[in-house]
Amino acid sequence: MLYKEKPTANITLVKNEIFLGLPFCATVTLKDEKSGINLENSRWTCSPDSQKIGTNENLYQGTFEEEVQKITLPGQEKEGKYYVHVLVSTFAGELEEFISEPVQISHAPTR
Repeated sequence: MLYKEKPTANITLVKNEIFLGLPFCATVTLKDEKSGINLENSRWTCSPDSQKIGTNENLYQGTFEEEVQKITLPGQEKEGKYYVHVLVSTFAGELEEFISEPVQISHAPTR
């Protein structure tokens, strides 16, 4: 029996500040107590948008192989705040988007 319970995603940033062009990491924990996580359809991406970007899988570049996974996000070329967006898919067909706390991208200090 499939249930229509909402999944959860915990996004833990390794750092919340990083310099331009450097990749940054996060650990993502996906959970769904009822029907289970559909890893094949769950995705992640990085965006300067703090609002939800939606449940279209094509808007997300990264994929998951495990329910607890460390992801490495590409370095950004513009200063500003960036967010990790995670799209969680369940075997019950639920799609839910989660957004991390911001990562501040800035120039390295000059010496």
